[in-house]
Amino acid sequence: MSKQFDPEAISNFLAEQRDEAPADLQHIFLNFEDLWERKLWHQLTDQLLEYFQNPESTAQRLPIYNTFIISFADKINQLKLVKLALSASAQIKGKVALVTVPWDFIGLPLMLF
Repeated sequence: MSKQFDPEAISNFLAEQRDEAPADLQHIFLNFEDLWERKLWHQLTDQLLEYFQNPESTAQRLPIYNTFIISFADKINQLKLVKLALSASAQIKGKVALVTVPWDFIGLPLMLF
């Protein structure tokens, strides 16, 4: 089950991440917010997957996953959620990463080594 987040908190988080993003990627965060507000989960997921493929997004993947993606994780394709989680966990080197994948049918967090 996804965590419940205040829409204003999500908006503020995305604004902070937009400011931290490279200049050529900042416009994408406006798209993220628009799709999230309109609850267009499929389109938002595809945009996030595309963003995570960009090497310049590496430093932002984990915070985006832990704060933003988790807020709607139960509404998106679970295979795509795993792709996003794996991309986010790639940021952690030499550590055990605990990535929470909210699967009701498993009920356990995903452990990545």
